[in-house]
Amino acid sequence: MQDPVVIAAGINAYMPSDYVHMGETMIAFVATSGGEVVGFYFVKQLDPSTAELMLLYVKGGYKGKGIGTVLLDHMESLLRTRYPGTRRVELDTIVPGYNGKFYEKKGFCRTGESELRYPDRIVKAVRMAKELRQTTAG
Repeated sequence: MQDPVVIAAGINAYMPSDYVHMGETMIAFVATSGGEVVGFYFVKQLDPSTAELMLLYVKGGYKGKGIGTVLLDHMESLLRTRYPGTRRVELDTIVPGYNGKFYEKKGFCRTGESELRYPDRIVKAVRMAKELRQTTAG
């Protein structure tokens, strides 16, 4: 299990203004249920063929109900439509013991380790990537 201090550092690294900035500079999508926000993601294009999933969040009571899958499917569909040259999606997770199996089930593979820099610490992370299948018109 990941150190709770490390998890808190990751969560607390983002202030409301950071989310506003991400929403202005990245693709953002929010999932709702009955008017309540139950999850969201932020993704950015790194180069013409690579995107990075910066953040995927599902509200506690909605975990295991398919929200994460819906969000990832939406992201992939959006990337294929808006950025048809995208061939690969990358991400970093600081809690691979918590969400690594989910990402692996969705086609992501571990590609190495990375470090995420937060204001008060550096946190080790697992780098993962998924090759996107391209759809053909027809």
